[in-house]
Amino acid sequence: MMTFDWLLHVLAVLVAGLLAAVLWIVANQDFSR
Repeated sequence: MMTFDWLLHVLAVLVAGLLAAVLWIVANQDFSR
């Protein structure tokens, strides 16, 4: 169970980071345009 919890936590952090990066890139492109 602990392994699953750790995996879920890491996955959540990765997804959050990816989403933030994508949003930042999109915002930067929009601003540049």
